[in-house]
Amino acid sequence: MKSSLFVLNFFIRRINSLLGIAAGKIRLIKPAQSPEKSRDAAVCMISAVILPALMLRAFRPLTGKSFEDVDTRRASIQAVVETVLK
Repeated sequence: MKSSLFVLNFFIRRINSLLGIAAGKIRLIKPAQSPEKSRDAAVCMISAVILPALMLRAFRPLTGKSFEDVDTRRASIQAVVETVLK
């Protein structure tokens, strides 16, 4: 149990570190955006990428597409980035 909590805490710290880096890069692209909005945008982008990666077939009934397909993954990530960085 203790090692599971250690791994979870490590994962959370690592994700938050990556989110901070992503938010900084977003601020370079959109310098007028507030730090809070940059952090929110980073969370949206990471969430939109992680969920389909964890649930490859989850959206097939709705979209007819599976994230097992590399072209579907690329198109999805591109759409998220374009939407968030608009």
